[in-house]
Amino acid sequence: MAINCRGDVLANGFANRTDKTVVKCRLFAIYVAAAALAAGQVADPLASLSLEQLLAIKVTSVAKKQETLERAAAAVFVITQEDIRRLGATSIPEALRLAPGLHVVRINSRAWAITARGFNSVFGNKLLVLIDGRSIYSPMFAGVWWDQDVMLDDVDRIEVIRGPVAAMWGANAVNGVINIITRDTSETVGNLLSVTAGSEDRSITRFRHGATFGKTGSYRVYGQYSHRALESPVTYFDDTYWGTVQGGFRLSMEPREGQHLMLQGDIAQGVGYAFEQNSYPIYLPNSVSVYKDRRSFGGLLGRWTNTHRSGAQTTLQAYYDGVNRTDNGIFIDVQTADVELQHRRNFGQRHELTFSTGYRGIVDHTVGTAESRFYPPSKSYGIGQLSAVDSIPLWRGRFQFTYGARLEHNPFSGWSIQPTGRGQWSISRSQSVWGAVSRAIRAPSRMEGGFERLYASSGFGFRTDHGNTAETLVAFEAGYRGKLRKNLTVDIATFRNRYDNLRSTEYDGVEMRRGSPVYWFSLLNLAESRTWGAEGVVSWDAHARWRLSGSYTGLWMKNSVHPGSLDVLWAASSRAGPVHQWQAQSSLQLRRNLHWNTNLFYYGAARIDKRLTIPLMQLAGQVHIDTRVAYRREATEWSAGVRNVTGNSGEYFVEPGPSPSPTPRAYYLRFTWWF
Repeated sequence: MAINCRGDVLANGFANRTDKTVVKCRLFAIYVAAAALAAGQVADPLASLSLEQLLAIKVTSVAKKQETLERAAAAVFVITQEDIRRLGATSIPEALRLAPGLHVVRINSRAWAITARGFNSVFGNKLLVLIDGRSIYSPMFAGVWWDQDVMLDDVDRIEVIRGPVAAMWGANAVNGVINIITRDTSETVGNLLSVTAGSEDRSITRFRHGATFGKTGSYRVYGQYSHRALESPVTYFDDTYWGTVQGGFRLSMEPREGQHLMLQGDIAQGVGYAFEQNSYPIYLPNSVSVYKDRRSFGGLLGRWTNTHRSGAQTTLQAYYDGVNRTDNGIFIDVQTADVELQHRRNFGQRHELTFSTGYRGIVDHTVGTAESRFYPPSKSYGIGQLSAVDSIPLWRGRFQFTYGARLEHNPFSGWSIQPTGRGQWSISRSQSVWGAVSRAIRAPSRMEGGFERLYASSGFGFRTDHGNTAETLVAFEAGYRGKLRKNLTVDIATFRNRYDNLRSTEYDGVEMRRGSPVYWFSLLNLAESRTWGAEGVVSWDAHARWRLSGSYTGLWMKNSVHPGSLDVLWAASSRAGPVHQWQAQSSLQLRRNLHWNTNLFYYGAARIDKRLTIPLMQLAGQVHIDTRVAYRREATEWSAGVRNVTGNSGEYFVEPGPSPSPTPRAYYLRFTWWF
């Protein structure tokens, strides 16, 4: 199909956003010019890793040991520090847009909803998230608060696993695991200063200092401040924001040969506004609540690793963190202490066994309101686990079979066992296939053990006191990963999942409160789902200075409820995610020190049963485009970028809860100095 780029059309520019011809012409002209500039240039030593090096990246999250990406028997994607920098991300959720198979919904500049393989919500409760092995999955609401900052310049890589890895990581690693791994202190010696200013990220300043001591020791300290604007759905709130101050340290040393000791600590405080605008206006018409929220965090993590002369390895990790926050009017204070011992060794010529045991103690205290409260308001409990995993090489090491299980106990649903069996076959030096069968559980949270929420203005409320059933998943997965040509790699994964005892919303009767009727709903486990899908990633080095990559995700769901269920939201909310997603990235080196990166993300329209009459909001397909230009010379980098180039008003959402605020086009400038 030819594109008519007449002068009278181009003269209109981008004033008319609905003129698709203009957009096509501009994009076509830009890419032609970019390709011409790329010709004849010399490769930059600061450019991204080669495709062969990317396949050889070491990952640790699948088996809790180092293995190359091409040998991992799971659907794994690695977001490198270079990827984060070239995207221009200022937060972890932004960077996670790069991972295939993830559904990333921006609610506002503070809050996000992120999941893998379906079931998205404000608290995506089937996705386990870790920072250097420390879980940030909330035991209160089952999910992750994404408003906590990370020093992005210290992130080495983000390992994203789609699919269950509960045999290694335990409960809640149902649909995947995100492990954010920061750099060793030996790699961050020196100073760094980064300053960002923009229309949405009003001010972000980061500073880091690293140095060595003794023969094997090194450390770093950092501090950062961020001030982000929030889009308000309420006209009488103009200057809304979310601001955080954070600092911390990390220390590493090798006291003896074969030993490595790491200690790190962080402290943070955030304050700002929060808006709650429910996604289901049939129940909560014009319901918008405004809160002034606060968050404080302090944590300390230590890890000691001893590699024996025989090759066996023992790792002892312990951490403590305390979080207190005022969220939607409720004060929550959670203190967590966790210790885990892992030992890996070879038995005979074939078996490599990994044993792990650990215990996590949690103490919480809450202060509720007339509308929202936990009961009892305070609780202390513990979670214990024991796991064993065996890895066996066969056929002269070309086939690797891994099997094992994790036994875990929590006070809400009791004992659970989560087994797995995985196999990986190296067809050739550059191609492999893998398959896996796993069982995982999503453990009930503190909220499901006793919580009440009343929306007084609408006469609607929900309460829970039946938190004694775990959601279960049995997953079947298979995939292919390989280098088809020297400059072309492909990574494909397919899956079929069976979920049982999923959380449903059941009508629980009506009662009079303060002279008005309140219609109550309870959270029970009377739903189930069958899902299947495929994910694919392609990377192509079109030129020494130009890399193109793209991915596709397809997800189909069939949901049902148990006999006797009165749930009216399950079929709609669980199917409101996109059936099709795809993304494309272009990384182009215009000149030796000048780079241009463009990322396009498409979230397809949701597939909703025509028989459903519940009016869901914002379910049309959405396109999100980010672009960034950076000039790097010696020890400095200047960059400018635009997020949401097309100016789409927002992205659809999937569950009852906060609706996404309008997403305007955002501009930013950044300066980074290494010294």
